Amino acid sequence: ELARHAPRIARALAPLATARARELPKRLRDCYRRVPAVSIDHALLAKSRRLRCLPVDFDWEDIGTFRALAARAGVDEQSSRTLRGEAILFDAPGNLVLADERRPVVLLGVSKLAVVDAGDVLLVADLERSDELAQVVATLRRKGRHELL
Repeated sequence: ELARHAPRIARALAPLATARARELPKRLRDCYRRVPAVSIDHALLAKSRRLRCLPVDFDWEDIGTFRALAARAGVDEQSSRTLRGEAILFDAPGNLVLADERRPVVLLGVSKLAVVDAGDVLLVADLERSDELAQVVATLRRKGRHELL
């Protein structure tokens, strides 16, 4: 179904089919960088006639922006949250931090930011504007900066 409805995604993920277990994390990272930035619901789920659904009983929230992730993580005007790595905060309320494991993120006197250190790129964004990141990603792709995605 993926090959039929979203061939670019299928081609980007094809190397995973032959990956050995120990190679899988690296191949997955490499493939993920090549996958087109399109929602799986639009690329596949809305088009396939072969899908089946099962009833389940668990909480679910579609976290599509860093603002939504921050809200889910309990970030508010008084408190920040670090979801990965180490953050050292000085008078820095209302921030969401995902730090690279190799170095801490230090925030001083700033608020309502998403700070994401992915190792090859550092994102600092206003949480209120995090829904605009799709435009940023599209611009980076047009400029050929695929290593940052």
